[in-house]
Amino acid sequence: MEETTLFCEEMKEAQKAAMEKQWKEFKKRMMEKPENILKQFDLFGNTAIHVATRSNPQLLTEFIEMVPVQQRWDALCKKNVEGNTVLHELVFSKKAREMAVVVFRFEDQLLTPRKEPLLELRNNRGETPLFVAAMHGKQKILKYMAERVGTMNLGKHFRRSDKYNALHASVIGQHFHVAIWLERNDEKLALEKDEKDLTSLQLLFKMPQVFRSHTHIGPFKSTIYLLLPDGYDNDEHSLLFKQKKDEENGKEDDEPTLCKSDKGRTVLHEVAIMDYYKEEHLAGVAFHLQNELRWYDSVRRFIPKNYNMHCDIDGHTPENTLEIEHDEMLKEAQKWLKGTAQSCSTIAILVATVVFAAAYTIPGGTQNGTPVFLHSSVFLLFTIMDVVALAPSLASVVIFLSILTSPCELWDFHKSLPRKLNLGFALLFFSLMTTMLAIIQFPIYVMARSITKHLWKQLKKFFPTRLIQQCMGHT
Repeated sequence: MEETTLFCEEMKEAQKAAMEKQWKEFKKRMMEKPENILKQFDLFGNTAIHVATRSNPQLLTEFIEMVPVQQRWDALCKKNVEGNTVLHELVFSKKAREMAVVVFRFEDQLLTPRKEPLLELRNNRGETPLFVAAMHGKQKILKYMAERVGTMNLGKHFRRSDKYNALHASVIGQHFHVAIWLERNDEKLALEKDEKDLTSLQLLFKMPQVFRSHTHIGPFKSTIYLLLPDGYDNDEHSLLFKQKKDEENGKEDDEPTLCKSDKGRTVLHEVAIMDYYKEEHLAGVAFHLQNELRWYDSVRRFIPKNYNMHCDIDGHTPENTLEIEHDEMLKEAQKWLKGTAQSCSTIAILVATVVFAAAYTIPGGTQNGTPVFLHSSVFLLFTIMDVVALAPSLASVVIFLSILTSPCELWDFHKSLPRKLNLGFALLFFSLMTTMLAIIQFPIYVMARSITKHLWKQLKKFFPTRLIQQCMGHT
């Protein structure tokens, strides 16, 4: 492959257009030099035909037709650095079926008895296009390719040389609708064991979070679940096994490239270690831990689910690595959170005590059991502020006590505990503000009243009383 073409201006412009999915501009740049169609297009070893599988069937057809007839078969069989052919790559397209129709049409024209069918070609991991489709939950294109292969030769497409089969991959990826389809088409897959001597059912036992008893689906969905008829769970289209959306119609049509290091770590392992995470200056270690958990969770949602179960050479999954690397930070966050909650709860109790006592200490005193300022607007405002201050102070006490009694597990710092702490801070601050308004308004009122009286007396000394009365009469 010619690496120099990767950095020429024409190729740079074409790469930019492809990244932005401006397919008309991409086609225009590639048409300027048709000889670049079969050359290495990017650092992953893809050609322009590989990249065209992410666009539309018309562009893919035009690119294949630009290749001389004697080179078209090689173009369809050409592999990138992962060993993926055009058929492997089109699995991730939104229009996978239409793309496959285009490729199969050219295959029918070019295939000879001496040539190996495109569906038989395997990548560097020994996976056929059908295996890749099953592993990533692409059921529609999987069924279409399976129809072309035929039931007699289907079994070999679901197995690799390392004992890892497509059913293992679909279970680990939590693509249960595909897993059910695979088991129904090849029952032997369920009995086969992987390198760790585990069947697909044993792998499923290691994922309790996928079962109804360990899943929080909310009251509305729980009601729907209870209303389902008996035996509905065994249906292939069951809500339990159906994904939230069809992956082939998702927002992203490109699978992320997740490389493994020499220690067998994936990108998710590296994220768990946080070597490349830029630390922010936050108020406390609990919020810093929350930030790192958010970063890990955002990456975890982006990558395929099967990478969550991948182990490095030490036998650690990304989740295990995250817990190990954040063990010390977790202890510091627990200590800081408990100390902060205890201090704030003490302040909140003190505020509640002061406000409660103020409610029985009537400002200005009483006359014959009736408050002196009963009909004053200031007294009404004091009563309202006192009640308003009491409620949030007691509520903040309850919140801080719930933090103190919490087990403070690692993932509690993702949302639950920081949210409670922020709510407790807000209620305590509001309580302090209303307490201050309730307490200081009467001294201010009395002081303003005395100053007004004093100014009025001084005004009488400088001006005759008759003149002041006449001025008051004219107004």
